[in-house]
Amino acid sequence: MKIVIIGCGLVGTATAVALQKAGHQCMIFDKFDPATTTAGGKVQFGETGGSVILAPNSFHFLEEIGVFDDFYAASWPSTRTIYRKIDGSSPIVFETEKLTSRVETKERFRSPRQILRSKLHNILGSAAAAAGAKIFAKSQAIGVEDTGSGVTVHFEDGNKAEGDLLIGADGIHSVIRRKVFGEHLKAKFTGAVGYIAVINCKETGVNVNETAVFYTDRTNKREVVVLKAAEDMVTMHLGSTSNVEGQQESYEAVNDLPNKTSELADVLSSWGVPKYCVTMLRGAQRILPHNVYDLDDMPEFHKGRVILIGDAAHGMLPNAGLGLGTGFDDVAVLIELCKQTTVDSTDAAIDALGRRYSEIRVPRAHKNSSTSRNMAKQAYATVPIFGATGGHALLRTFIWMVNSDWVRPFKGAEDYAKVVAALQ
Repeated sequence: MKIVIIGCGLVGTATAVALQKAGHQCMIFDKFDPATTTAGGKVQFGETGGSVILAPNSFHFLEEIGVFDDFYAASWPSTRTIYRKIDGSSPIVFETEKLTSRVETKERFRSPRQILRSKLHNILGSAAAAAGAKIFAKSQAIGVEDTGSGVTVHFEDGNKAEGDLLIGADGIHSVIRRKVFGEHLKAKFTGAVGYIAVINCKETGVNVNETAVFYTDRTNKREVVVLKAAEDMVTMHLGSTSNVEGQQESYEAVNDLPNKTSELADVLSSWGVPKYCVTMLRGAQRILPHNVYDLDDMPEFHKGRVILIGDAAHGMLPNAGLGLGTGFDDVAVLIELCKQTTVDSTDAAIDALGRRYSEIRVPRAHKNSSTSRNMAKQAYATVPIFGATGGHALLRTFIWMVNSDWVRPFKGAEDYAKVVAALQ
């Protein structure tokens, strides 16, 4: 099939890698111009974004499309997560590696891993280019037309792209979703705002040993998260609540870095966070604004010759890497369907592909979205009479139950080959 992919993010590029290797012809379009090709065909998307975490579920998919070794080399194991009060007191230790290693037997799959988003983006972009996918930048999609024998995407500059199948991978503010499924399907601002900082530890003179630490003020609804993404690199997430939606796009780094780092460091100091956080933030090499959105659950992820994947289909609150992991699962199912089903360019064949895809992915994505929403509620949860202290105590109890193997929130990777076969 000739496949048009709108959206050149992590899920879009991963989709192109998988489909190209399955024998399809992919063209990826994005409204931005993030990519350059270096000698040897490597695609560089630039230093954008913060970091992402992937659970071992996603490692199987990365291994299948041939990029796991590169991902493993560029990432850092997230062996445990520590939850503290905003001043660093009252630590609760969540043994994440112990949890995942109960169901993952491969040595390199035993722990979740954190990686700078830009590094993973470059790995996937280079793999897509090497597999033969064509990447087109500065292409803002404005309309979709089902021609009866194919699908056409129209762009703002007057150009168009034609294919047998259109995959919308253009994120939580997806144009493809709104144009095909309805303009009412817009992501909603949650009131959560903040910033993401990327920091070189050596340059700030701070040594970070822990892989993930959450500093939370439940009373004032503030949170600072420090995540180790490489030996010398961490990302810091600053979160609070606001009735005002930030105007700057989350992908755009702030221009006046010295003033912004100084301003945010002063804010952190007033919150009462440990001093090392303030010191690191003053030396941040990149800061990006971050508004948090949520997308209402959609009953289907396909319509005619259009399939939605990733945040375009199920944009969810950012918690524990659920959004990206769910997006990679979307691609894994789509590839498995192409393997096990006779797919040609006819309307009937592509409609059948979409129906099966929705049948598998919709309930699983809805479940993950619900989990993510519940996690967001618990982040600042308090208890009547006992207030914030009670909320922290409840978290301590739950983590103890998980560490003791009384509760198993991680079930391991699903065998999508069996899931797809069961539909036939």
